[in-house]
Parts: sequence; structure tokens; C-alpha cells
Amino acid sequence: MKAMKKGLAGIVLMLALLMLVPVTAKADGAAPVCAKRQTMEIYICRPLRSMGMTGAEGWIYIGNLAKDAEVYQVRSSNSNFQARKEKGINGIYVESKPHVLKAGERTRISFMVYQNGRSYRLYCDVTFKNMKRKFKAFKMGSREYDSSFKGFSAVSVLRFKSQKIKVKATPAKGYKVDCIIAWYTKNGRNVLKKYKNGSNVSLKNIVCLDVVYHTKNRPRYYKRPDSTYVSTNLYLKNYMPSPLYSKLNITFY
Repeated sequence: MKAMKKGLAGIVLMLALLMLVPVTAKADGAAPVCAKRQTMEIYICRPLRSMGMTGAEGWIYIGNLAKDAEVYQVRSSNSNFQARKEKGINGIYVESKPHVLKAGERTRISFMVYQNGRSYRLYCDVTFKNMKRKFKAFKMGSREYDSSFKGFSAVSVLRFKSQKIKVKATPAKGYKVDCIIAWYTKNGRNVLKKYKNGSNVSLKNIVCLDVVYHTKNRPRYYKRPDSTYVSTNLYLKNYMPSPLYSKLNITFY
């Protein structure tokens, strides 16, 4: 009787293992995917009153991308844009080349993925739109700047007479302000200092401020980067650990 029970238990265990095998194989062999179409935002930089330029950058994330997959032949159908696969993240980085970028401009980003012994051709149609509001309110001292900053990623403002001002950014829905980075000149070098949102910021020898924020909404197919990922913003890589982070730059003149 005991021998029969052991035999039945062994058969049940074998059947369970056989049932798991095809499921695992299917997961390991899943084809890579990406969004067929998506939008990316246009930003406007106005660091000085006499300067102004437009640009755009964004990511196309690849789902079911194997760790050892090879992504190659990354191309843009519009010569005003370029794209590349970044290390340590399951995404294609897209950025504009210098030109006057307007809402409605488009490009198709296509690329090849080789994984699990097979090659796949993927593409995503990207449409560029004006940047949406990132802050509900933005105060420096007693001045409200939100309407002036709408649609901009870099702006310039008049210097304040006081040596310290309170900087408070109230994020729009779906965003969170992480910190404020002040850039100062000291002995001919740039020195960075981190402040909490809503703090009094010293203006002595200040060059500019970077207000770092991130989106709470995870893009489709997005996966957190691994340790080999390097932020596209090298100067603030410690404060912007993933593509979910952005910044507003404020220069004083």
C-alpha cells in the first residue's frame, strides 16, 4: 500500500513538471514588442533673452526584451531625428537634431531585435506635441512664474535683489518634484547644492537652478534600468536615475 502511494505521488509530480515545461518555454520565447505609435513632447529652451530653440527627446520601450538580446539597425524615417539603443535599459532613445520643431511633426523609428535565435523587425510611429503643464504653481519669492514656464524646459529670469528666496514648485497631476539643484561659481568652478522643494535658496554667486521632477505614470513596457544605465543628463545623473525624471532649468541674468 505504501509503495502504491509513493508510486502515485511520483506520477503526480512528473505530470506537474510536464505541465510547467511548455509554459516556461513560451515565456522564454516571447517575441519582443513595442508601442506601434506614441507621442513625444517638444520643449522650448530660452536660457537667455536673445536665444531660443526647440527640441524633443523621448523613449520607445521594448517589452519581452531578453537580457542578451541584440538591438541593431535603429533608424529614423525623418532625418531631423536620430535614435539609438541605450545600455542598461529596455529602450530606444529618440532625440531631435537642431531645427525648428513644430507640433505635428512625425517620424517612424524602426529597429531589429535578435533574441532566442530569431530576428524581429519592430517600429513605432512617433508624433511630436507641445509640452504639457508640469506645475500647477511655481513661486520664487513673492513672484508667480507658472504661466511663464509653461511649455519650457529652460528659461531665464531677472535677478532678485535679496540674497535668499523661497522656491516652491507645486507639481501638476501625475508628477512629483524631487529636489532643487542650485549651481554656484566658486573659485572659477561650478559647485552644486541640493535643496528641498520649498526651501530658502541662497542667491549669492548663483548661476542657475535645476528643478528636478518625475512622472508617476509608468510608460508602456517600461522597466527600471539596471546598474549599467547612464543618464542622458550626465551632470545630474545622481539626481535623475531613470528616464522618468526631467528638469526645468532657470538661469538668472
